Formats: sequence, C-alpha cells, structure tokens
Amino acid sequence: MFMSLAASAQAGLNIGRYFDDEYLSKLGITSVSIAGSQLKDWNKDISLYRSVTIENDSADADLMERAVKKDGVQAVSRTVSMNNGHVAFGFYTLSPVNGVNRYIIFIRNDSNKSPESSAATRADLFYIEGKVSTDELSKMIRSVKTSK
Repeated sequence: MFMSLAASAQAGLNIGRYFDDEYLSKLGITSVSIAGSQLKDWNKDISLYRSVTIENDSADADLMERAVKKDGVQAVSRTVSMNNGHVAFGFYTLSPVNGVNRYIIFIRNDSNKSPESSAATRADLFYIEGKVSTDELSKMIRSVKTSK
C-alpha cells in the first residue's frame, strides 16, 4: 500500500520515473521514501519525503536534470542556481493538489569533474508533500546546508 501511494504521488510529473521500482533497482542509485507517522518526529507538516541520488553517471544526471526543468516550467515559484550550464540547485514549488503542497528540490554537484570523466558527478532529487509552507521548507534546507 505504501509503495503504491508513494509511487502515485509524482503521477503526471516528468520526475515520476525516477521514483518507480524499475529505476530504483539500478546499480548506483540510492533512494529514501518516508511517509506518514515516520515523518512526524522530524516535521509534522511533511506527509511524504522521497529522494533519489545518482552518483558517477553524468548522462543519467543530465536526463534527471531535464525532467526537473520540464516540471519546473509548471512551478508556481522557483529558485534556481546554475553552474557551468547545469542546474546546481533548484527549488520548485508546484501547484497544490487536493490542498497538499508539493515541492521538487534538485541538487547537482560536478565538482572536480574532468570533461572525459563522470566520476565526480552527483545528482540528488527530492520530492516533498505536505502542509509545510515554502518558507518553512526553505528554512529547513538552509539549516541543513549550514550545519554541514
């Protein structure tokens, strides 16, 4: 039941394919899915948290970035930072569905990557749903970034 609920959360979004079982079973992919009461201790206003990380595959990271950009066109607000022609950080607020706020966060790091190697490429995709506001989620992200 949880997997079907979580899988349907991104229905209609280009990023949805990155959360399906077939994609998540690929080597080099790390994923996290948390829903419901498991999130209450962390933040009572988040009802679904999903993340996917790609490491050492710049071609796959490029495809993920394109999907994020396509969904980002429909966002009601966005904050995007670019680096060398790629989205380094993207925070997209999507239109709510049935009163539930939806967010896409994309972080790409190509540090120390040479043109002929994808060894240092890392892309993180997050999909978050809940009553959490854009401002509150932004503050949470900033606190995580500054605590590292």
